[in-house]
Amino acid sequence: MDGLLVAVRAVHYAATIVLFGEMLFALLLGGTRHAGQVRLLSDRAENAACRRFRRVLVGAWAWMVISGGCWLALVAMQMSGQPLDEALAPSTLSTVLGSTVFGQAWSARASMALVLALAWPILRAGPPRQPRLSVLSVGITGGLLAGLAWAGHANAEVGADGLLHHIGDAAHLLAAGAWLGGLAPLAALLRTLDGSPTAREIDACTEIARRFGNRAALSVGVLLLTGMANAYYLVPTPRALLETTYGNVLLAKLLVFALMLAVAAANRTRLIPVLLANERDIAPRVEAAWRLRRNVWMEQALGAAVLVLVAALGVAPPPMRM
Repeated sequence: MDGLLVAVRAVHYAATIVLFGEMLFALLLGGTRHAGQVRLLSDRAENAACRRFRRVLVGAWAWMVISGGCWLALVAMQMSGQPLDEALAPSTLSTVLGSTVFGQAWSARASMALVLALAWPILRAGPPRQPRLSVLSVGITGGLLAGLAWAGHANAEVGADGLLHHIGDAAHLLAAGAWLGGLAPLAALLRTLDGSPTAREIDACTEIARRFGNRAALSVGVLLLTGMANAYYLVPTPRALLETTYGNVLLAKLLVFALMLAVAAANRTRLIPVLLANERDIAPRVEAAWRLRRNVWMEQALGAAVLVLVAALGVAPPPMRM
């Protein structure tokens, strides 16, 4: 049961982060459509971004809904101690949805997912053609992601500590979504430079990559601060990192996160300066763009590992306070 719950949670986290990250990246594209009344993205890159945007959002929304339903079913089985068919009885589900923090948060998030689906005919135009509507979609998908804070260990806290813990978890999730969720669209944008790109196309992708890098750096700062706050509530002593399952999984997550930071630092200090160089020979810039796309995919792979570990942390019992 725990292994299945970890898998379902990981898929749900990933799908929700993709939704939020894609919407946030749409704002980034919309904000860079004009610079001094000159369009940055070519028609080819813009059309490709819109087509990809539609496919990814439909897929991520579907996976989020499916995994969310499975998550509810597994929690109902755990809470009731009944097999699946009995756990899905209306009386059991109504108890889970109405009498638990997890169930109430699940209902609120299900409503937001429905609103997002109803807004799809408007949003499907995609970035950067609907930047204003993207603000609304960022708010909805941000609510879906932040709402996951009420499906974790923070529910064990009450009063002011409970409020602070939930807010910290929500901020942690949003920061993770802003970084991890934007990696796939960034890699897709860099892919448009395959072949024989012009200097203008490289300039456009570089500007977007630079702005995304600034946002990612801010996200890392939030992740570090909120991560330390979360550890205050869940890791009572340093020894707990070594002596408990929760601590071991947390250490593994921190190791993978450190590898992600190393890759991101290499992008920022070595590749972005080459892309920003204004020289006649664009061959080094094309090579740097290829290496940046490779590193972005590496960050995504590491980020997927982090999500699996986060899902495992949500299932593992935290260390007991003495």
